[in-house]
Amino acid sequence: MFGKWKFVARAFVAAVILLLCTTTVSYAEFNDISQDSWYAGAVNRVTALGLMRGNEDEAFKPKGYITREQFAKIIVMAAGYADEAKALKGTRIFDDVKAGTSFNGYVAVAYKKGIMKGITARNFSPEEDITFSQACIAIVRVLGFSEKNVPDSGCVKKARNLGVSQGIALKSGDKLQRWAAAVMIDKIWITNVKNNKLENLNKMLKDVPSLYTEAIVLANSKILNSLANSQITTDKGTYYLLDSTSKIELGAKYRFIIYDDKILKVMNMVKPSKKVTVSSFVGTTITCKNAGKTEKIVLPENTQYYYKGQKQGYTGIQDILQADSSLVLVHDNDKVGYEYAVIFDPVYKKPEICKNFDKSSKRLGSISFYDDPDIVRAGDIIDASGLEDNDVVYEVTDIWGSNRYILVVSSRTEGKLKEILPNKLSPNRIKIDDKELELGKDMELNKINSSKGAFKVNDNIAALMGYDNKVVDIIGLDHEPGKEVQGIILDESSSSGKAGSRQVRTNQGTFYLVDGSIKLETGNEYKLTIADDTIIEAGERLRETEAVTVLSSVESTIMYKNGDEAAIESRTLSDKTLYYHNGTNISLESIKDILQVDTSIIFTYNKSKTGYEYAIVIDPVYSNPKVGPSGFTGYSNIIKDGDLINYNQIMYNDVVYIVSDIWNNNPYLLVIANRQQGIISGFTPNRLSPKGIKIKDTDGVEHPYDLSEDMDFDKLASIKIGSAVTLLFGYDGEVVDIMKW
Repeated sequence: MFGKWKFVARAFVAAVILLLCTTTVSYAEFNDISQDSWYAGAVNRVTALGLMRGNEDEAFKPKGYITREQFAKIIVMAAGYADEAKALKGTRIFDDVKAGTSFNGYVAVAYKKGIMKGITARNFSPEEDITFSQACIAIVRVLGFSEKNVPDSGCVKKARNLGVSQGIALKSGDKLQRWAAAVMIDKIWITNVKNNKLENLNKMLKDVPSLYTEAIVLANSKILNSLANSQITTDKGTYYLLDSTSKIELGAKYRFIIYDDKILKVMNMVKPSKKVTVSSFVGTTITCKNAGKTEKIVLPENTQYYYKGQKQGYTGIQDILQADSSLVLVHDNDKVGYEYAVIFDPVYKKPEICKNFDKSSKRLGSISFYDDPDIVRAGDIIDASGLEDNDVVYEVTDIWGSNRYILVVSSRTEGKLKEILPNKLSPNRIKIDDKELELGKDMELNKINSSKGAFKVNDNIAALMGYDNKVVDIIGLDHEPGKEVQGIILDESSSSGKAGSRQVRTNQGTFYLVDGSIKLETGNEYKLTIADDTIIEAGERLRETEAVTVLSSVESTIMYKNGDEAAIESRTLSDKTLYYHNGTNISLESIKDILQVDTSIIFTYNKSKTGYEYAIVIDPVYSNPKVGPSGFTGYSNIIKDGDLINYNQIMYNDVVYIVSDIWNNNPYLLVIANRQQGIISGFTPNRLSPKGIKIKDTDGVEHPYDLSEDMDFDKLASIKIGSAVTLLFGYDGEVVDIMKW
């Protein structure tokens, strides 16, 4: 049967090509058919191909009928037998079909090929209107089904099963209206294209541009999981691709023959495209590989961009680009710019879970290390020997399978398995403690469904997370789980006195460190495992940082050094960066009031390294204060009241600090000359645990002051209420020393 089908398809195309070569085809909207009508497309196609016509008044007469001889001509031309009809012209088979009529040869071919029969053995009844049943018989025969396979009595049902008469509510004996004939003839084409190559169709359709649609291929099922295997998304919509013999390229623009939600034929690519793979980028300037060569491209603003099947705004491009992103760029007509560009994410192959990895084997499951590919974990290049148990390992390429590297994800969530959602029969999520996690497409569901040995609710488990933060595997735990969080280190005891000894302050709260083996860097981000108020485990650094020391500032522009010996540079702080100070998120406006000499700022890059996601602002580090004037040498900068001074300008009872950034760089002496004389009138809250002191001035007015943590509190034992004293204040306005008169 399929051999016949292919023959019919080739014959149909040849017939239409011959028809187009010998007939002027006109395509017009008919004045008696609304283009909103469901059959308007079929009418437009069959008339564009010359199989049916309207009249001179631009009317199609959709509710008119078709005679048997007219239908014989249409179906014979559609089947590709026009040449044979011409050769048989003048042959009389039926008494009522005259030799001189223009339909004579077509009727003869229809009879000889078994497509149509006479009403009787001697009569064809050429001028009678054809019935729905007779039309179904003719079309089923053209599609290659003999009377032995499908008897005449079964052709109406067969036509419906094939979809030829779908949407046509006619009974067997009803006369066939012209609109219905157009739909059925149009469906012959669909049936053929659905199953055959139709190599000659392109040439035919180029002469009938009204039949094709130009569209950009934006995604297939490998790019969008929501698409079926046979679907593609274009800038014109989503369609089923029935032309399985044509290979299409993602990002290219093609001419398609589209029928409803189906692409019947891929005709040709409209323009060649440029295919590049992103290696790195800064802003919208990308360094990329093109046919093995490295080049730089500035992505222009006036180009239309697409991503994941949708239009993509220019300002958001830098947020989606990453290593091995694929770009398909198509030049405009002048070839001076790009008409459009389609961006595709890297392709992540099925991950392997690292278990007892033999570092000398050069292979982990399906992943080979023989060609020494780059291995990336948390943005850093590592050696294969750095792979650890339960790492999730991916082979990553562009969409063309090139520019391969290995991605290692070391992320897990520990806890008690609380729920399997929505149920064990069809799980797509799990709940660990109070955290709901989505299962990735590579997760082995028999680990949590009703299979033997599957994990059960209340089991202690660890979910291994993939690159997309979805669960790719689950392992059991032999210990009570800690809670895993991703935390930014806002300050720790080595960089600030704000957190206590062996304590760190994070954006998730303040925690103790379980022991001295855990080393955390202020400003960086880590996967932290927390039990109660203690960090019991910390992963590797997740970000790259840049540390600077502020030398001066004007509004949001800073002069700074990156290291003690580095050159002085300037930078304007961005309002798109998230700022933390003393463990609290603050605005850029507030930052302006905080900045001073030796303020330390740790900038943390975003994942694409095109800017800074957040920054930790840390006040200068002040030494314990000393009272001048002696004992200070070796400092090139001494500041008092905002001015540079010499050593001999440090006066008696001046309070002196050594100030630096948190890395002990850029040290200078800060001299505070702030004193207040008076008579002690009290201590707050009491003499035994004083936090503050009160004195009365010469006018008898009482003033309260806070005592600094740097105060020598033993001195208070010799100072009584009523004593005459001079209070010495530190840089923060608190009392650091008391001198008796």
